[in-house]
Amino acid sequence: MSEILRTHYSNLQVVENASDEVIKGAYKYLAQKHHPDRNPGKEEECTKILQVISKAYEVLSNPELRRRHDEWIKHKREESKH
Repeated sequence: MSEILRTHYSNLQVVENASDEVIKGAYKYLAQKHHPDRNPGKEEECTKILQVISKAYEVLSNPELRRRHDEWIKHKREESKH
């Protein structure tokens, strides 16, 4: 049984070939949904989620970082086949 690969795409709940507009929209939606100010009593949990979402957007909104991330995904998938 193979392990599920967590990627910046999965963190933003988008497909790997998502357009820049889709990535931006997903980030905005998730950032609002998990904003600590909107979730009283869950500030710590939401802050952690927001950090993950923000890092994912930082990588996927930068063409060079996204290319490297895609290469990392490809490498991990090839490793799991062996």
